[in-house]
Amino acid sequence: MIPLRAKATWHIRTGVHMERSSRRTREFGGEIRILLLAEDSLIRVGITALLQMADDLSLVAETQDEEIAHTLALELAPDITVLSASAETPFRGAVVERLSAVSRLVYVGACQPDVAHQVITCGAAAVFDPRGRPQALPDIIRVAAANDTLIMPTCGPLKMTRIPTATRASEERDLPLAPDALTNREAEVLLLLAQGYANQEIANKLSVSSATIRSHVHHLLTKLSVRSRAHAVALAYESGLIRAVEQGLRQTA
Repeated sequence: MIPLRAKATWHIRTGVHMERSSRRTREFGGEIRILLLAEDSLIRVGITALLQMADDLSLVAETQDEEIAHTLALELAPDITVLSASAETPFRGAVVERLSAVSRLVYVGACQPDVAHQVITCGAAAVFDPRGRPQALPDIIRVAAANDTLIMPTCGPLKMTRIPTATRASEERDLPLAPDALTNREAEVLLLLAQGYANQEIANKLSVSSATIRSHVHHLLTKLSVRSRAHAVALAYESGLIRAVEQGLRQTA
């Protein structure tokens, strides 16, 4: 059965353009529902056109206003909020934190690794630099919606990129917890998360079930006092925990 064309409507209170579709919602294994925040109208039109080409992605609302975006995220509960930054709108951590608290956030914009690191630390699920392959955005959204996997910006082929570990003690924060506070299995899972692997991939590598990996990830987030896998990896790299865990596993091997 061919799905009906989505019908455009208007949010009565805010005047925001919204889409209504007859296709199944993600609750039933269907499309990924997306909210788009982009101040630049040209960028907004481009991202909208790109998303509308994908059958499994549904743009439920778009706006250029941060306050309206937050209200819509609360009302519509999208699977993903896409925040597009432009040269005229530099990174604002408060906006990322606020939107990440109510929806998984994909940050789209040309930014250096240090800025991308800040975005992830503020709670974003993914950071995507569109300069190399802008058409890869739908794939980034799918990965973020399915796995909350850390994705760092790249101008070359689409790939997972690790956040650089601080090389000098003066650049590192205090460890968020002692490395021995993690079990060996949790330490292994953390290192694989840092390499961009999804739950099922980690399960395959460690020869356990994906449910077991979800349990380990939950324990990691609790011990690190963070909300997302992406934030856990960013914190582990920034503080030097990754290096300490690697050394600990080598010593026990």
